[in-house]
Amino acid sequence: MVSKMKILLPVLLLALLMGCSNSLSSEEARKELGRMNIPYSEQSFIESAKNGDSVAVNLFLTAGMNSNVRDPLGRLAYQFAVSSGRSSLNYAIEFQEALNQQGRSDTTNGTNALMVAALQGRTEVIKLLIGKGVDVNATDRVDLTALIYAAWQGQTDAVRVLIEAGANVNWKSQKVSDTAIDVALEGKHSDIVELLKKAGAELPKRFDTKPPDPQSSLPKTPQEKKAYAKAEAILERLHKGEDFAKLAQENSDDPGSKNKGGEYDFFGRGKMVPEFEQAAFSLNPGEISSPIKTQFGYHIIKVEEYRNRGALDEEVRVRHILISFIK
Repeated sequence: MVSKMKILLPVLLLALLMGCSNSLSSEEARKELGRMNIPYSEQSFIESAKNGDSVAVNLFLTAGMNSNVRDPLGRLAYQFAVSSGRSSLNYAIEFQEALNQQGRSDTTNGTNALMVAALQGRTEVIKLLIGKGVDVNATDRVDLTALIYAAWQGQTDAVRVLIEAGANVNWKSQKVSDTAIDVALEGKHSDIVELLKKAGAELPKRFDTKPPDPQSSLPKTPQEKKAYAKAEAILERLHKGEDFAKLAQENSDDPGSKNKGGEYDFFGRGKMVPEFEQAAFSLNPGEISSPIKTQFGYHIIKVEEYRNRGALDEEVRVRHILISFIK
């Protein structure tokens, strides 16, 4: 591993080597690395970038090291350069200039760097990269943007900078189906949720408080019709005053809740299948739903109580009876 002492090289030596490395040959650059006791290897190059060692990185590039070399986690060395704790802004400038001088300017590097800067909340680096032409709405290999990463990690200032730079607040990843407000809600970053809402972010459909369309629960197949009829019969018994928990124990096909009287402890939005969740959050405490069809069968849902009702982080505790049509 590159010694931290190398990061503290005198400013004069830094200036000399950064200024003259372009005139060095590949062989001379390798010899200079040797004099610094730094092996010429991909791992040493990555460690130099991690540690913000501008001198070593520039020498590696001059010696012919590929700037796109990856570490075991699959991140580019350039990512570590801009996310380094040591003078990130200055080092990002030096590293980009070194890439340019070596004819290795690569927008992919800049995009990946923006993602890491967003993850770590390095607003000055974000501004630098955008100023150098990195697309604020670029996506990485998992189809996520810098804004989504910043929102995920609760980096409020980074979110603000990215929004001001024109980040698309409603970008939805096709691979993981996440938007910035999705991950902010998941992480309970309420300040970021408010920033995104003010910028025009749309709340996920799961925050719709309307009950499901009754037509969507009508049975179609013989199995569904049989399950629906049984659910309707149980619902009638509930309306006559029979105990919900007792009927759940006797009739529910959900092994996870049956023995607990059909109880599901508090859960927030985004935790259940959409139809179940929409029905649950549309009910008031004590109310019982009509049979709701999901991929698992027909559910009869009773809301017991809410926590933080009306807030973005509201949670609900319910009981339910599942009548499965999957045999």
